[in-house]
Amino acid sequence: MKKSPKLDPLAERSDIDFSRGIRGKYFNLLEKGTNVAIIDPALHEHFPDSESVNRALRALLTIRESLQTASPRSSSSKRQVA
Repeated sequence: MKKSPKLDPLAERSDIDFSRGIRGKYFNLLEKGTNVAIIDPALHEHFPDSESVNRALRALLTIRESLQTASPRSSSSKRQVA
């Protein structure tokens, strides 16, 4: 089986038609701000969509906050490593 040739992403492509495109269609979404995170394929089974990722991150933050309030560390109690 032959591999398809790699296309230059910056080259002009005659097969793409933008004549029916709507200028600024997604501009309001960009104003709100967007973050894109690439999930490792090995984790995709556990985090198939953005809602599952958000639930996991919220749970992680809750755990972190409870650990920080349970045992606050001050700068004077940190061990110095030689």
